Amino acid sequence: MIPLNLEQIQEKVLHILLEFAKFCKDNNLRYYLAGGTLLGAIRHQGFIPWDEDVDVCMPRPDYDRFLSIAPPYFIARGFLVQNGFSPSLDVSFPYCKIYDLKSRATSVYRTDINHLGMDIFPVDGVPDDFGEAKRLFNQVSFWKRILLLTSARIGEGRTLFRKIFKVFPKIIADLIGARRCLRHLQVLSVQYSYDTSNYVAAITGSYNIKEILPKKDYEKNVVVTFEGHKLNAFSCWDTYLTNIYGNYMKMPDEKEKKRFYSSVYYG
Repeated sequence: MIPLNLEQIQEKVLHILLEFAKFCKDNNLRYYLAGGTLLGAIRHQGFIPWDEDVDVCMPRPDYDRFLSIAPPYFIARGFLVQNGFSPSLDVSFPYCKIYDLKSRATSVYRTDINHLGMDIFPVDGVPDDFGEAKRLFNQVSFWKRILLLTSARIGEGRTLFRKIFKVFPKIIADLIGARRCLRHLQVLSVQYSYDTSNYVAAITGSYNIKEILPKKDYEKNVVVTFEGHKLNAFSCWDTYLTNIYGNYMKMPDEKEKKRFYSSVYYG
């Protein structure tokens, strides 16, 4: 296996994204760029220069259908579709990943990442009332924090305090277990029907209540450019990016430019 540099990593994960987009188009499935990938499309017309992964989201009905029909297509092309909620898999993420099985990767902070891949977040309904929505996301955040600790790499952290203090809550998190956390997150995610809700969000995503969007705007598709390819985004991308990043066109400080992988090999 050969080591990959950042540009080569981006090339590999872009290939996964393009295979995913083709599959969705061929099967009439809705998807939208999300998170740092959407930010990269708007600010850089491609990857954020230091980014190493891809994030997309799908309305819950499309996400569930994707999980039911996609695995054979992707495994035939050397990719693995993993759903974190599957009881038969020992995984610790509450969404779907597509992995390139020819790769071997090590994450800086997590022990459950072994391959290059992309993340697919289901988008579910949230209540109209902001107070109820906040309570929902508070519960989700609680279980996500415990879940993250179950896969945390001991001795790593952005500060010395985190490196040392992480040991004690991780012991408790391991006793609770990833499976229990995932069961709670699954129940919370589908508590409000996507089809009958006025507002939606990637409930198990990274940005919590900041991701809430009006469904009527979320479902309006616009096309954006990403690394020379035309891909889908939701029409309210400006609101979404502003909620998450503030002035999203401003480049961050050097200290905020974090790498996700410590090593990646391919072959």
